[in-house]
Amino acid sequence: MKNLTLSIFLLCITLSVISQNTYNQNNYDVVFYGIDIQVSDTSSYLKGNTTIDILVLEKSDTVILNLGNQLEVSSVELNDSLADFIHLDEKLIIIDSFQEDKKYRMKVFYQGDGNDKNHDGAVFTRQLNNSKFTYTLTEPYSTKYWYPCKEVLSDKADSVYVFITTEKKLKAGSNGLLFDVVEIDQKHVQYQWKSFYPVAFYLISFAVGDFMDYTFYVDLGDSIPQMPVVNYIFNSESDFKNNKQKIDKTGDLIKLFSDLFGIYPFYKEKYGHCQTPMGGGMEHQTMTTLNNFDFDLVAHELAHQWFGNYVTCKYWNDIWINEGFASYSEYIALENLFSKEVADEWMNHAQSYVMTLRDGSIYVPDNELYDAHRVFDYILSYKKGASIIHMIRYELGNDDLFFRVIKEFLSKHAFGAASGEDFKQVLEERSGKSFDNFFNEWYYGQGYPILNVDWYQKNDTLYLFANQTVSAPERVGLFHLKIQFKALYPTGDSLFYLEMNEKQEVYKIFLNKPVYDVVVDPQNYLLMKQIINHLTDSGDMSLSPVLFFPNPAKHELSYYSRVLYEPFNIDIYNISGRKVKTFTGLNPFGDKLSLAGLEAGVYFFYLNADDFSSAIKIIKQ
Repeated sequence: MKNLTLSIFLLCITLSVISQNTYNQNNYDVVFYGIDIQVSDTSSYLKGNTTIDILVLEKSDTVILNLGNQLEVSSVELNDSLADFIHLDEKLIIIDSFQEDKKYRMKVFYQGDGNDKNHDGAVFTRQLNNSKFTYTLTEPYSTKYWYPCKEVLSDKADSVYVFITTEKKLKAGSNGLLFDVVEIDQKHVQYQWKSFYPVAFYLISFAVGDFMDYTFYVDLGDSIPQMPVVNYIFNSESDFKNNKQKIDKTGDLIKLFSDLFGIYPFYKEKYGHCQTPMGGGMEHQTMTTLNNFDFDLVAHELAHQWFGNYVTCKYWNDIWINEGFASYSEYIALENLFSKEVADEWMNHAQSYVMTLRDGSIYVPDNELYDAHRVFDYILSYKKGASIIHMIRYELGNDDLFFRVIKEFLSKHAFGAASGEDFKQVLEERSGKSFDNFFNEWYYGQGYPILNVDWYQKNDTLYLFANQTVSAPERVGLFHLKIQFKALYPTGDSLFYLEMNEKQEVYKIFLNKPVYDVVVDPQNYLLMKQIINHLTDSGDMSLSPVLFFPNPAKHELSYYSRVLYEPFNIDIYNISGRKVKTFTGLNPFGDKLSLAGLEAGVYFFYLNADDFSSAIKIIKQ
């Protein structure tokens, strides 16, 4: 009867859980993960157990963990006693009477193939030359395919142990410090890695292979002991000689980022790399897994220790907190350790790459979160994410302030999680400026501006006529811009900033030096396409007392008179000489003309007033 009663109870719990649209994991906090598994370099199969310590926040009959269906659970212990559990729908449901404000220790015994081919995998085995390597790669949704966890970004475990049993000829790298290598039998040893910093579930890792250990130390200040930089690299003397200088550059990068962002967050343990035949790199906490030691890659993954690990995006929607800042750190590294010119070349390439895509937001909408490739879109999350940080730096106009904002943001959310809005709040508080338009247009909005600038100098006045269109008008109608202009003249140049708050703007700048060229955004801070036209003293446009822009035009035309003070009229003729439209009583100080009803083609605008008449050719697109 007891077994029947238990079966009915489990069935009721199962039906209740299945009926839920979402699984509630808010009733507990993770305190500790202890992973103890057996792994080889020839297979993604693993066997072992994971201990999870939790603090219950509210009374409940169940605690729900995430665990892939391909892993077989043999038993679950709760405070050293066998517990009832259900494993379905990639959830491990542990059943008991969980009391509020009490700590519990759960221990899950399981085995199976960590490479779940129906999803994005978790454990991979790859061969390079005559060596094989087994390693984890789980961001964003695959952690549950190698150990039971709670897939909530803001719930970080306070500490983690990763014990890896493997063959004696191999090495196993993981998070934190290597406390011991214990002999299990004649053929196997256990690597015991321990970390005592808060860590998000997807940043726990291991890598097993025929590694060479190259460790050096970096000095982060008088009050801090020298920190090890542990590198498990391919066991090849020739590869080591080719890469040693690149690997050593990691020390310079740690010092640079510690100066600009705040001391390396995990300095009491280590930083390092596990080299595997993967694509690119993955910023596992304190020990990145990567394929090579190219400068940009090493800088990017190291920067994640601050942006992604120290402060993790609160939701995958805000992956910009991780990837946008890590990508911009590539620019910062090049700027400081190579040259401004090299860094600017990186930014030019990034901006050009972004503008191959006409729409798409940096912020990932809820309805696109199911697609990991969208979350980690290289153009939006990485390159556009870096580009708008570059623009924030430009908007602030003060590097000391820019890096103070970053330090304060990181300090405020240290070892926790934050959103784009959290960064915006610190940015506004520290700068005293509103960034509402900026975030609405650049972070949540889509596309980029296209700026057409006509310029003309008459006597001591420089006239600038700016017309903005956008790549995705159905998403953002206008980008509010602070534009830097550089006017060049034979004896030097002048810089000035102008605000663009309308689609068409007319600027008049007093400048009594002969300008021979105007450069828009000379330092290339703005993510935009631009077309610059000099209206010279030859041609229809300069002879007319009224300037029209843009020309060619699509839907409407703006105008501005340099000399008129009284209303005037315009008669429009098509290429056949037939009058097709008339405007009367036009404001000489500027306005817009609708081109509605005019087919695409060439038109002649005849201007008439009491003391003048003139004609100009306009192209309707």
